[in-house]
Amino acid sequence: MVETTSTTNSGAQIKWGGSGGDVIVASDKVIFDWVPAAGNSNQWSETFYGSRYVWDEQYQEYVYQDYSWSNQGSSPSTAFGSVAFDTPIYGQTFQEAPVEFMFSNSQEGRHWTQTLATLDYPSQWIWNPDTGKLDPNYAGTSPDHHNSFIYFNPDEVASTFNYYDYSSYQSEAGHWAVRQTGDLTAFGGAGNDRIYGGTGNDRLFGEAGDDEIHGGLGPSYLSGGQGKDVLIAGVGSQTLDGGSGADTLVDGTGNTIMIGGSGADTFVFKPAAGGSDKILDFNPTYDHIRLDASPGLTSAEAVLERSTDLGGSTLIELADDHTVLLMGTDLAHLTTRSDAVFLFT
Repeated sequence: MVETTSTTNSGAQIKWGGSGGDVIVASDKVIFDWVPAAGNSNQWSETFYGSRYVWDEQYQEYVYQDYSWSNQGSSPSTAFGSVAFDTPIYGQTFQEAPVEFMFSNSQEGRHWTQTLATLDYPSQWIWNPDTGKLDPNYAGTSPDHHNSFIYFNPDEVASTFNYYDYSSYQSEAGHWAVRQTGDLTAFGGAGNDRIYGGTGNDRLFGEAGDDEIHGGLGPSYLSGGQGKDVLIAGVGSQTLDGGSGADTLVDGTGNTIMIGGSGADTFVFKPAAGGSDKILDFNPTYDHIRLDASPGLTSAEAVLERSTDLGGSTLIELADDHTVLLMGTDLAHLTTRSDAVFLFT
């Protein structure tokens, strides 16, 4: 557990681990807030139904006649809500059921409020940090368990109510925005620690022990320190520094700078992640490059065909929008060791 926490006036956090295996997080829950779209993003309509006696000239008697009248309008949305997930991971995709939920729609139209207790279908919401979009994945509820429904979507909340004498439809445009955590500076100390960044410009130090460090959403620096560490980049421009020991450095989306440090290190890439990445100290004698989920790149020969010598450095084109620059690594040396260097999963 975390031994010490300090928070500055700007909201930045500094956290120190102890002598054991600590879990240090920017936030123990990932929280999103509903943000209404600009303009008249609240659109609504309603219809009332009834019947009455009217005189029928043809039959010379009173008969029942059905009638209806409608009302509709639009206004700036005043809806608000939030949803929380029991995970500290900001920088990687997750699919989770919410542990907290509340949504209250605009007063204009048919007003209602939903909580986690009244949400019939909480679903497994999907977070994509690359696009910044939270997808409720068909979450919703049926207030009367029959003809009325409320649907939560990535960019809209829609509700429809149907009764024998009344029906309504309402649509509120907006999106789910991740709640900011502020900058985190974390020191794991001794022990095998797990550290998770948030939305800020984080500096995460594993120090001693075999640590696992996850980058978040902001430009961040991840340092393994001593031990056999796993450093996983998040979104944006992040720097991974393995330190001493046989470390595993995993590329994120965006431009990632990797420093293996001393020891036989493994650098992991997914070609579809994109970005212009750099490895500053790759040594073909004992380091490895692992390519995950890489159709078309399943052999060392295929990778070398996409490699270019830049006068003492090597540029590898993993995909149209994803390159890796091996600083100070000669293509001839890489070719000689390619069967040992490249791993595929």
